[in-house]
Amino acid sequence: MNRAKFVIVLGLFAALMILSACDALGVPMLAPPTPFPTSTPFALGAPTSIASKCVPHTPQALKPSNLVAELIMAEGAGANGEPVNRTGEFLARETIHAIVGIKNAPANTKIRAVFYALDAGNATQCNVKLGESEQSASGSRYLDFALAPANDKPWLLGKYRVEIFVNGALDHVANFVVVTQKQVH
Repeated sequence: MNRAKFVIVLGLFAALMILSACDALGVPMLAPPTPFPTSTPFALGAPTSIASKCVPHTPQALKPSNLVAELIMAEGAGANGEPVNRTGEFLARETIHAIVGIKNAPANTKIRAVFYALDAGNATQCNVKLGESEQSASGSRYLDFALAPANDKPWLLGKYRVEIFVNGALDHVANFVVVTQKQVH
């Protein structure tokens, strides 16, 4: 083979390798990478789960008001409503606190929290509304929306959600789980 043919063959081989690596031929060389799991403080995910029979709950579209600075799930609230022990996991007999930090809210702003069991008790509770509460507020401060187990009946293990509304519009959503034992972080 003469030198010119060798350079052409070598060039074609290099071009083919580059196109294959870039998936330009539509045939991936390797399986697509598995995305890394993301870690969020309120990520859904029971410690062990079996395929759910619950239809996923889809809240209405968010319409952020810019009056809610943060929504924090916590084990409790301090004297000024500030979150105590932030968590996304609760035990079956714990009171659940959704702490809403408002910022520069005008007088008589209506903040409402609605709690749902999304998939709890081996699908015995699918998308069940557990309770709601509304507070009128103004300025910049924390509001504590607490939900305790009713009549000393513990929460069922599973996935839950709280939706925060500002003047009737869905503003923030947080997911949390009820577990038998909290993970050490």
